[in-house]
Amino acid sequence: PGTLFKDGPGCVVKVLIPDLGCLRIKSMAKSSSLRIVGGLSSAETGDWPWQASLQYNNIHRCGATLISNTWLVSAAHCFRDMSHPQKWTATFGALLKPPSLKRSVKTIIIHEKYRYPEHDYDIALVQLSKRVEFTSSIHRVCLPEPSQTFPYNIYAVITGWGVVQPCPTPNALQEATVKLIDSNTCNRKEVYDGDITPRMLCAGYLEGGVDACQGDSGGPLVTPDSRLMWYLVGIVSWGDECAKPNKPGVYTRDFCASSKLEWRREKLDVLLLKHIFNRNFFVDSVKFKLLQSATVEGLYHNTLLLPLYPLPSRSTLFNSQYA
Repeated sequence: PGTLFKDGPGCVVKVLIPDLGCLRIKSMAKSSSLRIVGGLSSAETGDWPWQASLQYNNIHRCGATLISNTWLVSAAHCFRDMSHPQKWTATFGALLKPPSLKRSVKTIIIHEKYRYPEHDYDIALVQLSKRVEFTSSIHRVCLPEPSQTFPYNIYAVITGWGVVQPCPTPNALQEATVKLIDSNTCNRKEVYDGDITPRMLCAGYLEGGVDACQGDSGGPLVTPDSRLMWYLVGIVSWGDECAKPNKPGVYTRDFCASSKLEWRREKLDVLLLKHIFNRNFFVDSVKFKLLQSATVEGLYHNTLLLPLYPLPSRSTLFNSQYA
């Protein structure tokens, strides 16, 4: 059973739901010498069950990460000039063809502060038109708690169907092991010369040779804890070509920077409340004051916010682009 407690002066009840959604999967040992750029190494079915392929007109464009039965997280730049949800689909499984599962896309939410060609705030949420049932081969990733940190110089894994130089786009999901690199190092003049913001994370090797590449954008950067629970720590975002010395991959700090954490919490809390109550509610824990109807699903970690009462509809309407 969940745990109930009030948040503030009787405005919101939080229901803490036991989080049974994270999977324990393989150790780092299997992936310790693998790479996406620099050598061909294919993942097996079920190795990375949260990985999705985002396809525009049935052509692979970007990776994405399953974070609930109906939501994916990806990179905002994937949808530049291609933001019509009806042309996008998401597929699951280790092979692009044939996929294990395919879903159409209902909604694409791009971070309000993302501005092309800048790389900051490079994050987007993708809502599936129909929920997926979790199995051993299709499952959501673990999301870090706000207080959870990951030290630099630890190993993490990147996965995707991007370019494997000099080969064409692979049909099998590729995997590679990289190291998290601290921002001071990554901002050195010979590396990225101050271009790394607090919303970015570098991972790879300064000597080059292993990296994500074109087609891997939006995919996950994950690392395990001592229990082999794998956490999403970044989203493939940008870099200077692929696998060059002093040019490691740059990732959106998914849920690690407070601004992005607050943004995602606002979106999913609001959308979840709309789904449950199907009417307008005042929620003082998010910035949006008046909600509209929608049919969506999602959880922020394992917390479900339940408003205790509706208020008159005198606040500013919730932006319809999120409905």
